[in-house]
Amino acid sequence: MALFKGLPPKVVRAITPLFTLEEHGTANSSIFEEGDGGDKFYILLHGQVAVVKGDLTLEVLDSHAQDVHDGHPFFGEMALLDSAPRMAAIRTRTPCKMLVLNKPQFGRFLSVVSDFKQRLRRTKELRQTESELNVQNRTENYSLDAHRVLDEDEQEGFPTLADPFRVRAASAAARNR
Repeated sequence: MALFKGLPPKVVRAITPLFTLEEHGTANSSIFEEGDGGDKFYILLHGQVAVVKGDLTLEVLDSHAQDVHDGHPFFGEMALLDSAPRMAAIRTRTPCKMLVLNKPQFGRFLSVVSDFKQRLRRTKELRQTESELNVQNRTENYSLDAHRVLDEDEQEGFPTLADPFRVRAASAAARNR
C-alpha cells in the first residue's frame, strides 16, 4: 500500500501483529454507523463497502477496483485521529475481509509509524487529485455525448438547447396544435 510504502522492514514487523482480521460474511451489514465513536481503523482486503451519509451513498470502496493504484482502500482513521464521531456509516455491499487496528493498538501504531499523519495526508491528496481527474474526464465525456445528441437532433430538424429561438418556436407551435 502507498500508505505504508517505504517503511523499513523493522517497522513493518513491529506493526503487523497490531492488526487483526475481521470478516463480515453478508452484504448490507453495518461496520459502523454515522455518529459512532471512533474505535477502529480498517483496511479493506476483500469485498466492497459503501460510505453512507443519511440516505445517500457517497462512495463505494472496492478492494479489487481498477482505479485502486495505492493498494487496498482504508477507512475509519479520521475518527481515531481526531477523537471525533464517525462522519458517515460504512455498510458492506458484499462479504468482506478487513485488517483492523483497534484504538489501543492505534496508539502503539502511531508511536512506531511517527509520520503516519503525513503519509495519510499525501495519500488523500493523491486520491483527491485522482477523483478530480475522474470527474473531469466524466464531464468531458458527457459533454462530448451531449454534443453528439445535439448534432443528431439538429440534423433531424428537432430544436436543440443550442438554438433557443427554435425551442421557443417549436413550443409555440406545439401549443397552437
